[in-house]
This record gives sequence, structure tokens and C-alpha cells, in this order.
Amino acid sequence: MIFSMALALDLMVTVYILLEIFRSNDNLENYDSFGWAFMNVYFGLPILSPLLQYLGAFTTDIELLKEASNFNAYVNLVNIPLSIFACWLTEGDIIYIMIFLFLMLIKMALSTVSGKVRMHI
Repeated sequence: MIFSMALALDLMVTVYILLEIFRSNDNLENYDSFGWAFMNVYFGLPILSPLLQYLGAFTTDIELLKEASNFNAYVNLVNIPLSIFACWLTEGDIIYIMIFLFLMLIKMALSTVSGKVRMHI
């Protein structure tokens, strides 16, 4: 139950960040300030990691869940800190930094719970 809740929260926050990055009414200002770091450093991993988690959970594939945990680690160690730094450097809104920190916590919890789920499969 905790795994599914963390997974849903991860996908929801990731989609929210993507909607903020690619919002068209501000001429992609968020993409220019911090979105490039979130999306393009390890290209597509912020989107791919929750999708692999869902696919691994539906198919009960342990290897897929391991890869998704590795992707979460890459996103947590590289993409999100660079996005936070880019947002701070361009004097972006503090709420985006808080959302990125919240996403980091979610991904840490998801990786922890995913390890427990893999152990019981």
C-alpha cells in the first residue's frame, strides 16, 4: 500500500513539474531557467523512472524494478540537484525548489519501499 501511494505521488509531482516547465503562457521561461537541467541532463529519466516502476509493479518483474530504482537514484543525484542549482542561480521562485526537494524525498521513499517489495516478490 505504501509502495502504490509513493508511486502515485511520484508520478503526480513529476507531471506537475513537467506542466510547470512546459507552460506556454510564460514563453517557456521555466524551461530556460531550470527545466533544461531537469529534462536533459539524463534525458528522459524523470519521466521514464515512474513509468518503469508502474510497469515493473504490474508485471512483477524484479529486474525492471531494480532498473527503475537505479533511474530514481540518477534523478536524485544529478537531475534534481542541478535543477535546484539552476533555479537558484536564475533567481527562480522558491516554491520550485521546495517541490524539487519534496520530489527527492518521494523518490528516496519509493526506492526504499521498492527494495522491500522486490524482496517479497
